[in-house]
Amino acid sequence: MCAKLTLGRAASPTSCRGGPDHHDSCWKIAMNLPLAARPVLLAVLLLALPTALPADDGGWLTRADEAFARAARDERYLLVDVWAEWCTWCRTLQTEVFEHPDFRAFAEDLVLLRVDVEDGGEGAALQARYRVESLPTVLVLTADRVKVGAVSGFFPVADYLDKLRAEITAYENLVTALPKVLESGRSALIERLAEDFHQRYDGRRAAQLYARLLTSADGAEAARLHYRMADALRLAGDFDGARRSLDQAADLARREGDEELLAETDFLRYYVAQDSGDCDAARRSLEGFLKQHPRSALAHDARRFLGDLRRGELAACSS
Repeated sequence: MCAKLTLGRAASPTSCRGGPDHHDSCWKIAMNLPLAARPVLLAVLLLALPTALPADDGGWLTRADEAFARAARDERYLLVDVWAEWCTWCRTLQTEVFEHPDFRAFAEDLVLLRVDVEDGGEGAALQARYRVESLPTVLVLTADRVKVGAVSGFFPVADYLDKLRAEITAYENLVTALPKVLESGRSALIERLAEDFHQRYDGRRAAQLYARLLTSADGAEAARLHYRMADALRLAGDFDGARRSLDQAADLARREGDEELLAETDFLRYYVAQDSGDCDAARRSLEGFLKQHPRSALAHDARRFLGDLRRGELAACSS
């Protein structure tokens, strides 16, 4: 049976299986999110099963803050098991892969974290941030929350480990290639790598590449690059830099008469404020956005987020 959650404009079922001999599937989330990676946190309880996975079996942590702190301390990657009680293939992955001696040996150099997507807290937030579309999914993250890779579905242990190693190797190859790509001066190659790092939430490296592109950009191209730069700096935690880039993007968008980009830029101010912990500024950003862009395609989200803020339903602003 397939349990499906729908977000955005389109949805289609997807398989939770890893091979052609499996005929069950779990669930699919369809998202249509812009570059700013606006998260939508919805958790709908479907097909709940009575038995939960053992939260601490095999060294698995269940608190994200503890796991990220340990990864930073030990300079290790995190492996995050994203699961739900109703997902039968999550149990299969647990018993046939995670409890296998080969996996345990592989995981000795990792920090293990298990989160429930329907916990209304850390699990739901991680699922939304990294756009987890099917269960079971395992994320590989750095201590500063960069997405190294992901593996979705069930595979036999040898195949599963091969996929995890391939994800890690691919990311590390990108990091190694960064200086050479910058040296090449090839704009198309630099932009592709910037977008790859951006999609992985590696704001620091993405911003470095966008800065290089901006040295030869002007007009509409520069406006769009400043917008991307602002979001990359937001992900990197450089909120002052993000605000400066947003101001530059907005000025250029006005000059170019690009109302759509201007709306996106003004909307991104909300995320910068929220991520920086300035809930009053986040509220003002949404109120200002709705005054300036009442007919924007983003207005619906702005009204909803503003309502959440006023009701104290956003975790970052509920205290």
